[in-house]
Amino acid sequence: MELARLYNLIQNELSNHDRRAATIVMDRYGLESEDYKTLAELGEVYDLTRERVRQIQNSTMAAIRSEIGRHKEIVRFLKFVHDYLDSQGGVRPSHLLVKDFIEANKLKDNEKILNNRLHFIAELVGEPNIVYEDDDWHSTWHNNERAYEKARAVAKHLNSFDDDNFDRFIESAGKKFSLPKEKIINYLHISKNFGIGPYGDLGAKHWVHINPKTTKDKNYIVLKYAGKPLHFREIAERVNKLNGVKPSHPDTVHNELIKDNRFRLVGRGLYALK
Repeated sequence: MELARLYNLIQNELSNHDRRAATIVMDRYGLESEDYKTLAELGEVYDLTRERVRQIQNSTMAAIRSEIGRHKEIVRFLKFVHDYLDSQGGVRPSHLLVKDFIEANKLKDNEKILNNRLHFIAELVGEPNIVYEDDDWHSTWHNNERAYEKARAVAKHLNSFDDDNFDRFIESAGKKFSLPKEKIINYLHISKNFGIGPYGDLGAKHWVHINPKTTKDKNYIVLKYAGKPLHFREIAERVNKLNGVKPSHPDTVHNELIKDNRFRLVGRGLYALK
């Protein structure tokens, strides 16, 4: 799929409109930058009301849509993206879709800008569906409403699962939703509550070994994965090498080991899990 050729087609169509209208559309969707401007921000730039900016945006989009809606590049794009979504079970979060497109097309594009452009193209042609992010969900593409609803149900099942063992969750979800492991994991990626722990484990972000927030929890997962007693200074050293966590001072680590009944002293400064 020649995404660059498709975007060039859109740029050519935009150039047929007056400069203000073209710039409003480009800035509104972030076609040339990582960020996009709101209606209010564009209104301030051009001394227009938000509603007037919206009208210009919508009329420009409608004009472009009528010109290129049946163009062969659009047809190719739709086939490519629908085939891709079908291969993913009908659902794929935007951030992973962009990474996949970059890899498949051997692109060197900025991920955020490419994401903006892909969202723009999908909105321009009216498909596939994009559900935009909120506090709980990532922006997600889908071409199957039932698959999308099932993906959300799978993610909610993880959030309410009363066991922090991912293998047991996969077994439970597989039976409950009649889905293979690969599809379950893909569906989980649409949820902001799904994460990868410091040791590469998959699971819910409220699980200790996925998102350890306190020093005592970091101590716990370090000892759990060490599989043997460690001196508190070595525990502190390993804690501070964990990805995505703030460093802890050895004395802080030691104090938490003393206070937490999950650990026991087995030698001079040497601790193990009970």
